[in-house]
Amino acid sequence: QEQIDTVRQGYLPSAERGSILFFSMSGLGKINQMYQYSLASFLGVFEHSLRTSKPDKALAHRLRFINHKLTRNVYKYTCTGLFQKHTLMYSFHLTVMILEAAGEMDAQELEFLLKGQV
Repeated sequence: QEQIDTVRQGYLPSAERGSILFFSMSGLGKINQMYQYSLASFLGVFEHSLRTSKPDKALAHRLRFINHKLTRNVYKYTCTGLFQKHTLMYSFHLTVMILEAAGEMDAQELEFLLKGQV
């Protein structure tokens, strides 16, 4: 049991990335009611990404491969259902969410970028 818990804890970065990706998708409904994504559809993409990501014995490399594949697959899946004019906005929104979660987004810089005020 302890070994399972240890391994499970090792995969938390991929779970965090999955959470970010799901909430980036679910937030699109505020832009257009047509953009509704279910948890079941997200889990399908998530499971597919886990199955098709490159295996590696080193956990750090495995996590990098999973996160890359998951981000790419969710982005492609989501953009398939978006109007062309909303894809760039979704890309920006997703990038900001990922950077904020990693602690790499400066709130003042983001505010300046969005509002242009000092």
